[in-house]
Amino acid sequence: MEKTARAFLEYAGYEINEYNLFALTQYVASYVDFSQFPDANVYTEDSESLIELYDEPSCFQEYMNNK
Repeated sequence: MEKTARAFLEYAGYEINEYNLFALTQYVASYVDFSQFPDANVYTEDSESLIELYDEPSCFQEYMNNK
């Protein structure tokens, strides 16, 4: 499975657009702006692939619902 921002949003059930990509940037506190680089890999601060974490995408969905 790809580990990109685009792939994560698809996996989480979100439309791939600038708003959702930027929200993902904020969610992981990334120095990479995924709205500019949607094919960049998404990692946590601990260098774990976001798409491989057991509590994702539910935590991201909760974040988006409370945004």
